Amino acid sequence: MHMMINDKRDDLFSNRLFHFLKKNIPFHLESIKLIRKNVFFIESNNKPFIVKKFRTHSRLSLQKAFTASLKRNGFHQTYQFYMFDEESPLYFEGNYYGCIEYIQPSSAPFSYKSWEDCNDGLQLLKKYHLTSAKLINRYQNNLSSHQLLEKWYERTMLFINNIPIIQQFLPRNVIQELMKWARWSLNGLKGDINYFQMSNQVILHGDVAHHNFLRSKNKDLFLIDFDLINIGPECVDYLQYANRILPFLNWSFEKLTELKIIEPFLHQKSFLYGLGYPADLLREWNRIIRENNLKDTTIFQLLLEFTLNQFEKRKLFFQQIKQMNQNDEWTNLPE
Repeated sequence: MHMMINDKRDDLFSNRLFHFLKKNIPFHLESIKLIRKNVFFIESNNKPFIVKKFRTHSRLSLQKAFTASLKRNGFHQTYQFYMFDEESPLYFEGNYYGCIEYIQPSSAPFSYKSWEDCNDGLQLLKKYHLTSAKLINRYQNNLSSHQLLEKWYERTMLFINNIPIIQQFLPRNVIQELMKWARWSLNGLKGDINYFQMSNQVILHGDVAHHNFLRSKNKDLFLIDFDLINIGPECVDYLQYANRILPFLNWSFEKLTELKIIEPFLHQKSFLYGLGYPADLLREWNRIIRENNLKDTTIFQLLLEFTLNQFEKRKLFFQQIKQMNQNDEWTNLPE
């Protein structure tokens, strides 16, 4: 969960950007609309398209090359970049902008609330992995290797540092339980790290949130936004996917086993350790503090409800997977 509140500053910036684009794109532009942070929808007399901000030209170039490589190697369920800006990249107020194909969305958007969508998203992610595995050699010098344990350890330490603030809003027993889950998970992952090193390596998508799956008007499903791609074991994307959908499955391990692509991973101890880590809660509490949004009642209330509403169900889920792995040792993190 992450919210962005539009304000007048967004409108002023959009107007400036629109004026710049009108002078640098070779056909008539009619309107601009901010659809999410750093992403704009453009109407024109040619065809609608998306404009997206990138911090560096190298990031933009990598995205153009990678999406083109996916399509050349048989993965067509994503967008393409338009190349009319190739000779003179769109550079505006310190950032680069890429122009992307607009895929008209369905009136019924992709949602993890839908069991059918959960299955369809997994099928598409599997197809993406089969293609991205072929591209590792080409992009290995441009992409980092995924370090799950290091990433989660840093997230946990940041959460611990934020506890003096968080304990003003969350009950003590909830914070203690979150730390219990994190320690158990990190300890187990540390003891079985070879599982990730020996697993099938792919170019991970890295952000399988529901908004990065797009159901088109003709009902085809597309995978978008490759900003966080990196090289690592395919199970990392599936672990994140499981973490994203579990709140909509009421933290039912049994429902998770019904997903054929995820089910084989549920027999692996490291995958179960990963499922125990409260990645979403630690991420969002760290984020709301970092972005100084605790005083934004809308954002704060959503996070509080997200943390507490399914807490008991999540606790039972953790107890179930802990019992399956039968490991009561904790990693050496500060209290």
